[in-house]
Amino acid sequence: DFDPEVVQQAQRPELPVVFGDAEDGEFLDTLPLHEARWVVSTMREAELNVALFKALRARGIRAPVAAAAHNERDAARLRQAGVDRILMPYW
Repeated sequence: DFDPEVVQQAQRPELPVVFGDAEDGEFLDTLPLHEARWVVSTMREAELNVALFKALRARGIRAPVAAAAHNERDAARLRQAGVDRILMPYW
């Protein structure tokens, strides 16, 4: 998450939570993403989710990616980019 308060509240021994910016490639490189079984993004902006998906693939991360869409236009953009699962929690 990029909100330090949310990170602090979410911390659990069994669930590591880190503060960072998904648009920052250096931040992505600090995460153990090669071990991930899934990458799930709930960011509100479709373009950020697309950028994250592309950055993961550029780094050789092959885990399936699920991303939130807030309307049909965003869902279509995510599908077009190749996102594996579209989450539609707001409609």
